[in-house]
Amino acid sequence: MSIATTLLIFIVGGLIGTLLSRVGGNLFYRIRRSGRLVGLTLISLYEWFVGIFFSLLTAMVVVMIALRYDELRALWAPFKVTPEKMLAELFIVIVLAFMAAIGLWRATAWGWNIAAFAISLAAARNLAIMVFSRHLAPQLGQPEPFYIAQHLIRCLVGLLILVYLFRPRVMLHCGVHDSRLDRIKKIVSGVVSGFALQWLLQRFGN
Repeated sequence: MSIATTLLIFIVGGLIGTLLSRVGGNLFYRIRRSGRLVGLTLISLYEWFVGIFFSLLTAMVVVMIALRYDELRALWAPFKVTPEKMLAELFIVIVLAFMAAIGLWRATAWGWNIAAFAISLAAARNLAIMVFSRHLAPQLGQPEPFYIAQHLIRCLVGLLILVYLFRPRVMLHCGVHDSRLDRIKKIVSGVVSGFALQWLLQRFGN
């Protein structure tokens, strides 16, 4: 992600945040009256947004690949990215995002489990990208500190969401009755899977 793209996302995010702040009070009031947890609902909406955004992105990528496969394969080769690898990553993100969104919206135990796994996996992948792919920063036209910072921020956001999901009140609301050892196992599972997935995708792209 380039500096210009990141700045654009921050600007759009700021405008959306300003708009939401005007209706936020009424929205939170309605959520509380419905018996939902505000934080859980917001995370669910965030996962819906991620799923829809990457679904639209995938549709665009599929069309591009169908029309310019050989050209794109050669263009992305220096970044160790293949059309197959990109579609595989997008598919994984979309499936996990929609499953987490549906499960958290319904406040189900399986939704909580998928969300905890998906978010810990995503955080671990961003950490793995910093470890495995730092050399890509110059090729992507990004200063290395900026490249590291953006993935570090994603890791921290994922960590904050996990801290919220593992709050006893949230787990009880979703019908999750895990012991401390069970919680550790789930986080470790997501982290290890994230590192393994990024390593496999790196190898797949070579």
